[in-house]
Amino acid sequence: MIIKGYELRRLIGEGGFGAVYNAFQPIVEREVAIKIIRAEYVNNPDFIRRFEIEARTVARLEHLHIVPLYDYWRDPNGAYLVMRWLRGGSLRNLLRREGKLPLNLVIKIIQQIGSALVLAHRQGVVHRDIKPENILMDEAKNAYLTDFGIAVDLADDSDLMRDLMSFGSPAYISPEQITGRMITPLADIYSLGILIYELLTGEIPFQANTTTTTLIKSHINDPVPSIQSKRPDLPALLDSVIWQATAKTPSARYSSVLELLQAFLEVVGDQVDGVTAELQDYLTADLSVSSSGTRPLIGNTKPFDSVIGGTKPLNDIPGHTNPKTLTMSYIPTNPYKGLLPFDESDAMFFYGRGQLIYDLLVTLREEKRHFFALIGPSGSGKSSLVKAGILPKLRRGAVQNSEQWFYISMTPGTQPFQKLAQVLFQVLIDPVDDLEHYLRSTPDALNQLMHTKRPLTDSDLFIFIDQFEELFTLVEDEAERVAFLNLFNHIETGVRVILTLRADYYDRPLLYAEFGDLLRKNTTVVLPLAPDELRQAITRPAEQVGLQVEPTLVDAIIKDVAAQPGALPLVQYAMTELFEQRQDNTLKLATYEAIGGISGALAQRASELYEELNPNQQKQARQLFLRLITVDDAGRVFRRRALWDEIRPRAELVDLFTRYRLLITDRDSLTRMPTVEVAHEAILTEWAQLKSWIDDNQLIIKRHQALSAAAR
Repeated sequence: MIIKGYELRRLIGEGGFGAVYNAFQPIVEREVAIKIIRAEYVNNPDFIRRFEIEARTVARLEHLHIVPLYDYWRDPNGAYLVMRWLRGGSLRNLLRREGKLPLNLVIKIIQQIGSALVLAHRQGVVHRDIKPENILMDEAKNAYLTDFGIAVDLADDSDLMRDLMSFGSPAYISPEQITGRMITPLADIYSLGILIYELLTGEIPFQANTTTTTLIKSHINDPVPSIQSKRPDLPALLDSVIWQATAKTPSARYSSVLELLQAFLEVVGDQVDGVTAELQDYLTADLSVSSSGTRPLIGNTKPFDSVIGGTKPLNDIPGHTNPKTLTMSYIPTNPYKGLLPFDESDAMFFYGRGQLIYDLLVTLREEKRHFFALIGPSGSGKSSLVKAGILPKLRRGAVQNSEQWFYISMTPGTQPFQKLAQVLFQVLIDPVDDLEHYLRSTPDALNQLMHTKRPLTDSDLFIFIDQFEELFTLVEDEAERVAFLNLFNHIETGVRVILTLRADYYDRPLLYAEFGDLLRKNTTVVLPLAPDELRQAITRPAEQVGLQVEPTLVDAIIKDVAAQPGALPLVQYAMTELFEQRQDNTLKLATYEAIGGISGALAQRASELYEELNPNQQKQARQLFLRLITVDDAGRVFRRRALWDEIRPRAELVDLFTRYRLLITDRDSLTRMPTVEVAHEAILTEWAQLKSWIDDNQLIIKRHQALSAAAR
């Protein structure tokens, strides 16, 4: 059976909530695990509202001991989570084979899973279901946390709760989860305490052969039994560690997983001569994985694995260290985005647009405003404004009932109706035969869907169309373009559309009378940040993660931006470089000057990478970047997404330029095939070598575009 390019090979496990399969992805020649959640759950309106945003947040958790979520999607038939395949089975399998585990191994597992939880909690993610079944192992007995609770605690559905109970969760569930109180990271600390007890004794503290009701009552009322009766060889103080971790009142537990890890290691560290594990700064290295925005590369693997969501097998690093001396320093998350737009999960780091966000929300509260466009120059932050500024507030109810809306996002690409149909399937319950044709042939199709298809009849549909200029730069068929524009001329109550459009393409949609009039009446201009706004965008994210920014650095950046309008992406890129070269948790003016300031940081990094390549690699790099741009009739240059098949021979170069944030990867919404594109238009203008390649090859590029269009 093939689903979206994944070949399902064998069933690994099944429960009431869904099933897990071993699968193969031929396009990148790798094994994966696919969890398929059943339709009766994924068609719950609350699941639909939450699945995309929660899956996206989990997919962004980059840590050596979190199983990476490669891909995810939902349609009326199910929800699909594609993860790394690990050959060592689960921790549950290991416990069944060996019973209680050696202390050295327990310390290693708790370090690895604990450090993974520290990172997740810092990024606002609570696992909610820590248990051996959700910890996978590799052949070297390294542990990896998986199966974060994506949209599974929706409502108070008794059938769903029974299904969750059948997975074994009652043995590890916290009292506040049972009683329906607010779930915080302290719930994971409770479950981790239960897990420590089980790994050391081979048994869960409240016996599983009792009834579910009895087990639940024990979690609410009974302390965990003393570990001394099972393991008298262990320190008596270990009871105190486990008891505090599993306190019935959340506030009585350790305040963080890091605090629990420190207490655990302090007690058990004298019980072993040394631990064959990572080096003394093991946890420090692990906690810093997300700081650079790239996953550390350890071991051998295919060069494109890190690009398309892979990770390297973690091998044991020889060496002995006393676990009591393991350092667990705080490593801040990088709050800056390089050339990437801010996403919803970056809202806590998005500053400088407070007034504009307020004004736009006021506009959205007007009942008859179903459409509006954000127009601004490239680099003004239009996409980030919507993704990290407007959408998070709407999801929290900033407009009446907006927390109940259904949200979809898209870019037009070369086939806008196909893209729209795909994102609509994310929120539909009832399948629509040939939805793409229906959208193309029915001018008021969006209104019809709102009134006839569940769950859209229950609430508003919010459509965000980013990079709307692609409708004019990538779509060859004029009839296709006209039909797509007509969709928005007929939207009524229940449908809301917001789009972003580059200012240098504002004239193109105005050529279409009806849509042009709609655009003219509903346009908001996005200007570059004012000096005070830019100061917030520089300093406030740093404050969020405990960094200092030299005042002279802020002044220098503001001065440089004043002389270079549209430089916001360059500021973010420079701040990312400054973060990675920080000294004593301070971003310094001297470093800024050394990297060339906002005008030089990007070009300097790109040129350095290119110059380090050998002559053949340089030739391949030129061809790679030229395949990732398109040129319009007026000679204007734009980014172009390429499918993995097209750039596969240059996979190692894609890996290199992606790690340094010059390229970005994603997936095609229809085929789920990996895609690659230049990270931002700023690269096309700031990197002198690339500009010269484009100037020298415009005729060849246009000829290739014509051949590609003819082939379609």
